[in-house]
Amino acid sequence: MKNIDLGSAYHENKWALSIQTPVTGMDGLLDAMRTQLALRQVHSTRCLHITGPGKQQFRVRDGSRSGAQEAVQSLPVGEIGIPISMDQHILRKTFEVILEQHVHENPTILVTECWATRSRYTCDPANPNKYWNRADADELHGTAQAQAKKTS
Repeated sequence: MKNIDLGSAYHENKWALSIQTPVTGMDGLLDAMRTQLALRQVHSTRCLHITGPGKQQFRVRDGSRSGAQEAVQSLPVGEIGIPISMDQHILRKTFEVILEQHVHENPTILVTECWATRSRYTCDPANPNKYWNRADADELHGTAQAQAKKTS
C-alpha cells in the first residue's frame, strides 16, 4: 500500500532516519545535510528535527581507528530526524552525505519504515487555529516568519 486517503489528509509511506551525533560535531553535519539534500516535505525543504542533548555510550573494540579501549566512552549527543521518500537513490545519497560528514567512523543511523501524514490544504484559510491567523505566529512558525514581516 503506498498511500491511504483520509479525505482532507493522506498517509504516504516514508523512511524515517534518526542520526545520532556528538553535539560538538552536529553543526557540520547539519550544514551538509541542509545544502546537499532536499529534505522535502510537501511545500517545504530542509525539513529536519533536532533533539537533545542526550548521552551516548560505547566501548571501542579492535578494528576501530582508535584501537581497542577498556573505558566506556560517554559523550553528549543530539539526534537529527528526517523523513525521506522510499526511493533507493535518495536513501543512498542521504547515506553518502551523512557518512562523509559525520565525525564518527561508524555512526548510529536508524532507518524505520513509517507513515507520514500530509494535509491536502483544504482547511478554511480563516481558521483561527492556524498560525497565520494567530498573534503568536512567530513562535509557532519560526524566526523566518518574523524576519519576513520586518522586510515587507
